[in-house]
Amino acid sequence: MTDTKVKLNRISPPISLNDQLSSSSISSIEDTSETNDDFTDGVLSQLKQIIHGSHAGNWHDSPSSQFGGDASLYNLYTNLCVANKFVTTFDYSDVNLGYKLIGTIPANRKITDILFSISTEFDGSATCSLGDDIAQARLMLESDNSLHSLYSSELTPHYSYVSDTIIKLFFSVVTPPTIGGGSVFIYYT
Repeated sequence: MTDTKVKLNRISPPISLNDQLSSSSISSIEDTSETNDDFTDGVLSQLKQIIHGSHAGNWHDSPSSQFGGDASLYNLYTNLCVANKFVTTFDYSDVNLGYKLIGTIPANRKITDILFSISTEFDGSATCSLGDDIAQARLMLESDNSLHSLYSSELTPHYSYVSDTIIKLFFSVVTPPTIGGGSVFIYYT
């Protein structure tokens, strides 16, 4: 006996893929949906709100392509932006990727202090700088830090950005590390 597999869209194709339901409609979707399409619209609308909030967009947009870098919930919770401060942790896997997204500094803000700390020494051979896509070492030079010893350093760049700018840690890798971790605190006014 042979199993025949039929795609769901041939059995019951969705009538609509509406991702524009309001928050109140989404919260009551389990009680108010009369069909699978109603329920699917609620799920897609919730997914769209997770990705875009109240801004324009679609449920199928990739967060990585919308915001750059790793925009997963895991990354958002390990890179908190709290009241004029970014707190970011990084480890050897980020070093091997070549960069770690820190966050977006709003326009007309000045970076006042940076605290860079290594909590677990990195093996391998790699260096790190801090900046933006135009100037990768604008805020911290490779010579201002070491990935190979436990330490903390504080920098006071007092650099102002005129437009919203994505800040990243950039890594140059000669020999990929297999251990290591640290954190960066960026304060701005």
